[in-house]
Amino acid sequence: MSTSSPKPTRTIVRRLAIILAALVGLLVAAPAQPASAASYITAPSNLVCERYDNRLSVSPPRVWASYRTEQVLWVAVVQRWNGSQWVSYSTHNFWASFNVYGQNVTGWSTGWYANNTMNIPVYHTGYYRVASSINGAQGGVTWTGFVSGGGYCRVY
Repeated sequence: MSTSSPKPTRTIVRRLAIILAALVGLLVAAPAQPASAASYITAPSNLVCERYDNRLSVSPPRVWASYRTEQVLWVAVVQRWNGSQWVSYSTHNFWASFNVYGQNVTGWSTGWYANNTMNIPVYHTGYYRVASSINGAQGGVTWTGFVSGGGYCRVY
């Protein structure tokens, strides 16, 4: 994995911002539930290509609820380098519930989670990176950014 990556164009950044703003808007519009907000989030990390064939492996986020159990949405936007810029490749929504001890009490809402990593499928060779947003259903602390600081890896 490289620690540096080609800079994204403003268009990609704008698209990602629009997607993330829409998701935050949906969460804000959701009816309030009798639980408190997330108090702390450890960001997703350690992007690795080909840990499993044609998969991007990412250590998922960890969330500490302020009080009671908190339902969390992790949006992962996979981007692929087309030779001149990063373009959106796929978007995935993962749900889980965390308690005040930072424990995932439900597991992630997909069968792609194995051996402490979320293993996102890709179907083309190339360079990939993952942008993420983590939000709780009751608001509170959120996290948005690129996994591994924008680092990328290659699928063969």
